[in-house]
Amino acid sequence: MDKAGNPSVLLSVVSPVYNGSAYLTPFLESVLHQTFRDFELIMVDDGSADESLEIIQTYQEKDACIRLIRQSHKGAGSARNVGFSQAKGQYIIFLDSDDWFKEDFFKIMIDRITKDQSDVVVCEFFIYNQQTGGQIRSIIPETGKRKIEKTDLALDLFTPSTWVKLYRTAFLKQNRLLFQEIPSCNDWSFVFASLACANKISVIREPLMYYRTQTSSSISSYRYKRTKDIVLAIKNLKHELKSRGLHSQYQAGFARKSVNHLVYEAFAGRRWTGIYVLIRNLLIVNDWAVYKAFVFKVIRYFGKRICKGFN
Repeated sequence: MDKAGNPSVLLSVVSPVYNGSAYLTPFLESVLHQTFRDFELIMVDDGSADESLEIIQTYQEKDACIRLIRQSHKGAGSARNVGFSQAKGQYIIFLDSDDWFKEDFFKIMIDRITKDQSDVVVCEFFIYNQQTGGQIRSIIPETGKRKIEKTDLALDLFTPSTWVKLYRTAFLKQNRLLFQEIPSCNDWSFVFASLACANKISVIREPLMYYRTQTSSSISSYRYKRTKDIVLAIKNLKHELKSRGLHSQYQAGFARKSVNHLVYEAFAGRRWTGIYVLIRNLLIVNDWAVYKAFVFKVIRYFGKRICKGFN
């Protein structure tokens, strides 16, 4: 029981749903068949117009661990924040409703975070699509014998994905960490700010879940809006780091992560000059000085086309 006398659980699982009926059943099946059972599943329906709500309600009748919250369509960031505000678990994880998981996913993550007394635990995962099947995605690249500093670990070597990260709930609340309520990239600032704030991060070098990639057509259809959201996310992360007195400690990692994502968008969207302007306007002089050498190395490597944006 919590302080208010309500039933408490060890783990809260929060998942936003918006028109996700196509993949919702395998998601629910894999969650509800976990070997670890001390959890609540908070499904936040974000104004779905398909059969998502009916599917959730059907499963809710079968399993009391499911809690359903409904809201008008406000986006995944808002839905995660609403679910977070209602969570009762000592630990919390935010999952996407089109992915699925190994049956011992929760158990392995909980065992590690309790054993290590970490603020965050991160696992590896499979990337899945209809064309390629499953593929292991490494959390930390091979670094040889180089010592990995906390600044590198927090901002350089992890993905901005919530679904492979289990958090201590009190840690998130103490640091007032919330998701940005923007259409896409709403977890970017949350993830990197939480990693920067964490005193201890544990890594599980085993893929425990399956991330379902979107089709190329759906990605390209919102690429321009996504680029604008990335800029908003980067600006918000900079604010989060500064407000916590962490910006000077993480300024090099922040610059690298920011430029990496913007350069990726440049290649994906073929807008070389525009992305360069965003980079120069976004980063303060000190950040740019730290990372300038790397940027020009990237430019030289990828050829003359992107160089035109710098002339």
